Amino acid sequence: MGNTSTVLILGASGRLGAACTQAFANAGWQVIAQTRKPASSPPRAGVRALVTGDTPIENFSAKLHNVGDVGDVGDVDVVLHAMNPAYTNAAWTAQAPAMLLSAIAIAQSLDATLMFPGNVYNFG
Repeated sequence: MGNTSTVLILGASGRLGAACTQAFANAGWQVIAQTRKPASSPPRAGVRALVTGDTPIENFSAKLHNVGDVGDVGDVDVVLHAMNPAYTNAAWTAQAPAMLLSAIAIAQSLDATLMFPGNVYNFG
């Protein structure tokens, strides 16, 4: 890929994550898209390669309870935190802080810049 930058999108199946996956791919970035649920196609060696235009998007399914869940994604320049809990106050109170801490730990472990939108309801 040469000098192509790579972004890891945590929560790629949500509104913000999906929009950012497409935007980064359209801008020529290598995209690694994390989702909680597996995509409909069967995995190939733990990673699925989907092609949107000329830019491949690698998808993997993981519930990111700890940094080790990410596995070996290679060199990543940016981690985008687009994960969301269920749409209840109780879920946001219980799960959102842990999701943010996971995103911070993942970005630190990859020596990558963390993008955190703050409030995903501004997007979508």
